[in-house]
Amino acid sequence: MRVLLAAINAPKGEVAGNLERHLAVLAQARAEGCQIAVFPELSLTGSVDPVRHPERALPIDAEPVRALVAATWRTGVAALFGIAERAGAAFHITQVYAHGGRLGGVYRKRHLGEGEEAYRPGDGGGVLQLGAARFGVAICAEGGVDFPWTEPAAAGASVVFFCAAPGLHGRRTDEQGWRDGHAWWVEHGLGDAVRHARRLGLWVAMATQAGATEDEDFPGLAALVSPSGEVTRLPDWRPGTLTVEIPVDVTVHPVREAVRCLVLDGAGRALLVRYGGDPGGGWWGPPGGGLEAGEDHLA
Repeated sequence: MRVLLAAINAPKGEVAGNLERHLAVLAQARAEGCQIAVFPELSLTGSVDPVRHPERALPIDAEPVRALVAATWRTGVAALFGIAERAGAAFHITQVYAHGGRLGGVYRKRHLGEGEEAYRPGDGGGVLQLGAARFGVAICAEGGVDFPWTEPAAAGASVVFFCAAPGLHGRRTDEQGWRDGHAWWVEHGLGDAVRHARRLGLWVAMATQAGATEDEDFPGLAALVSPSGEVTRLPDWRPGTLTVEIPVDVTVHPVREAVRCLVLDGAGRALLVRYGGDPGGGWWGPPGGGLEAGEDHLA
């Protein structure tokens, strides 16, 4: 699995600009032969306070989300990106997974962090599929608990994508301030990733928001952690991308090509045949069968 991990700046409420950043990363991922690009928590919307700015959250079917989903078809690169999701009266911190121009699934953060009380925890597990490979999703504060990591491992996932946007306390006004904030996240966020990777024998790939926003700063980090705890990462807090190879097989076995014939009579009834042999068992389907070597559809 070739993965591009994007530590991008995601200004709050600037969805159009954030969408352009995502599209640029997908184009880069395609040029580098990646199968998937992984973005930080809340990457498309920026971090949202649902009490002060509920209008900045997006429903899953919002146009910017659909545009990014569609871009995965044009580029041939899957995307795992973050939004503040508005679902009726509820708000969720959500990672959206898209591939081939389709929505492949969502994961809603289940363990909320400090200052996220206006959000509602999700209630579904974070195991998704890329080709033949299963992967898990964990979001920011979930690094401090075990269940978002243990569940994907138990379900056969061999890699967890760790997407984060940890706001720093106090603005960063000089380089030393940025270094201090980055060092804190390396110790805690990356430290959590190393702990879970070793504990479960998983690969962990993480992407964190980077840089200053209107009222909050983020210590950018993109990193890959091996099951033994070895780390490859970007050198500092600045926005950047990291392309990594994870030894996980994404190959899909060939699809058996078949033809079925829908036969209707004048009354609109369909002809079906029973497959499977046993009386009362098997299954019903239209007549047809698999293509043999050199056989065309009509034959």
